[in-house]
Amino acid sequence: MVTFRAEERPDLRKSVRRKLRQSGKVPGIVYGKTIGSKPIQVQQNELHRLLKQHGKNTVINLELDGVKPTVMIGEIQRDPITEDVLHVDFYEIKMNEKKTFTVPLEIVGEGAVTKNGGVLQRHYQEIEVECLPKDLPESIPIDVSGLDIGDSVTVADLNLGDQIEVLLEPDTVLLTVTAPTPEEGPVDKHAGNEEPPELVERQEDAEE
Repeated sequence: MVTFRAEERPDLRKSVRRKLRQSGKVPGIVYGKTIGSKPIQVQQNELHRLLKQHGKNTVINLELDGVKPTVMIGEIQRDPITEDVLHVDFYEIKMNEKKTFTVPLEIVGEGAVTKNGGVLQRHYQEIEVECLPKDLPESIPIDVSGLDIGDSVTVADLNLGDQIEVLLEPDTVLLTVTAPTPEEGPVDKHAGNEEPPELVERQEDAEE
């Protein structure tokens, strides 16, 4: 569990939110059964550091004006061009209560698949799981280094233990290794070395 600081945000006007961002702060909200719904503001650089070091799926001890609710990050709104965080939601959790989370799939060893001539096709970028917050992984690794063309990975192949339940059928295919299409196949090393007819004709004209 990491500690993160926030301040209550008394002024909810749009113009104030804009000034907050200009001053290096991010407006947000924290909500839950015990704390209700509170508008907050956090330091942009500290939020960026939190996401970079721990990711979105981390349990946070939020320091908020004398109270310390246990929260996780919910929705994050970003600028479509700069990808700066415009708004962030935190929601209160109970450590002894299972919840549904979305966890990204992390591919390991993709270089070996490519070296063997295979093409990796991902059918899921992330999956939903149910578990206690303390058991939530930042990502779920899938080692594909030993896969050949025609192989696939299903939910049943994941080694997550008894603490984490994937909310998909065990036979759901997460990724497959296929043969390359002609467009994806090896490029002829000699292709493109022959001069186009137009250039040849021009050269002949020049010699005449």
